[in-house]
Amino acid sequence: MLRPREAVADRVSMPERPDPVASLSVLLLVLTAGGIAAGGILAVYDWTTPAAVKPLFWGVLATFCACVGVQVLAAAIRRPRHGRR
Repeated sequence: MLRPREAVADRVSMPERPDPVASLSVLLLVLTAGGIAAGGILAVYDWTTPAAVKPLFWGVLATFCACVGVQVLAAAIRRPRHGRR
């Protein structure tokens, strides 16, 4: 037979799991911030590693673009799944 619904107080909520897209974005933004800090240090102390600035710049730019790309891709995938609101 049909059972009545559980009372609201008796329900156990599901444990919350972190969003993997948000976790990946935070990681990429931390790497970007670390690269910017390293670039600032190299801008001040540039007498020993002048060739390190250009690859660092492209690496920081790549991690930032990857972060934006992950967010855009996640939004594009989630949009049709959840429908229009």
